Amino acid sequence: MEGGGMKIKKITSYRDHASVKTSVKDFMYTLKFAEFSLKYMKAHPIPRLDKFRAALLKSLSSKAPCAYSAEAVTGLVSEYPMLAKDPELGRALVVKILALLDLDCAPLPTVAISVDAKSYLRGYLFIFYYWAKAIAAVMPKKKAIEYFQRIIDGQTRSRSLPKMGKVSEWVFTLRKAQGAFKHAFICTEFIMDEGRSGCRVDKCKWAEVLKELADPDFAYAVACHYDFEAARMRNPSFKLTRKQTLTEGYPYQGDWGRCFQTS
Repeated sequence: MEGGGMKIKKITSYRDHASVKTSVKDFMYTLKFAEFSLKYMKAHPIPRLDKFRAALLKSLSSKAPCAYSAEAVTGLVSEYPMLAKDPELGRALVVKILALLDLDCAPLPTVAISVDAKSYLRGYLFIFYYWAKAIAAVMPKKKAIEYFQRIIDGQTRSRSLPKMGKVSEWVFTLRKAQGAFKHAFICTEFIMDEGRSGCRVDKCKWAEVLKELADPDFAYAVACHYDFEAARMRNPSFKLTRKQTLTEGYPYQGDWGRCFQTS
C-alpha cells in the first residue's frame, strides 16, 4: 500500500499458538548471555556478589526434576568457563530453561525439537529477567536497570549483526520472518523515504509473554532496550527514536515507534 509517497505494509498474522523449531543445544545460547554477564560483572564489580548469586539461584529454583543427567548438564555448560566454575549455577540455569521450554522429556541436545513460541520466549526472556532482578537485590532499582542494560549493550556489540546501508532496509522484513518472529506481531510498517522508516506495533508476542511478570520497568530492559544498540551495530548513522512500548503498558508501541533516521 502507498499513500502520499509513503509505502505502508500491515502485518496481521499474529497467532497465539505457534511453534518454533530448535534444539536444546542451540537454544542454550541463553547460557552465552550468562557467561557474558559473569565476565562483565567480574570486570565491573557489583556490591555483594554473593547476595546477587543467592537471589538469582532462588529465582532459578524449580520443583520440576531435571530431564538430564548431571553428566549431560555438565556437557551443556562445559564450553562456558565462568559457568563451569560454578556448577550449581550452571545446573540451575539449565534446569530452569528446560522447565520454561515446557519439555516433558529429555531429547538429545542436538536433536531437532518443536516448542511453543511463547515457551521459547520464556526460555530466555525470563532468564534475563531473573538476572536483572537479582542485580536489583544489591543496588537500587534504577541503577540495577542501568547496569543490566549495559550488559545487554555489551553483549549486543559482541554479536555479528547484518549491516544495513539504508534505514528502509530495516522494515518490510516481518512478512518473511521465521522462528519466534513468525506470527508474532500485529503492526504497520512504513517507509517515508530512504532515510526515514518505522513501525507501529499493536500486538507483540514478546510483550504478551512479559505481561506474565507484571513488572513493566524490568520487562522493557529485558526485551526492548536491545534495539537501540542493535540499530547502531547495523549502521552507526542509524538513530532509533521510540516514545512508548507495549511492555510498558501502553496500548501500542510508539507513535512512530521504530523510526530510524540517518544522521
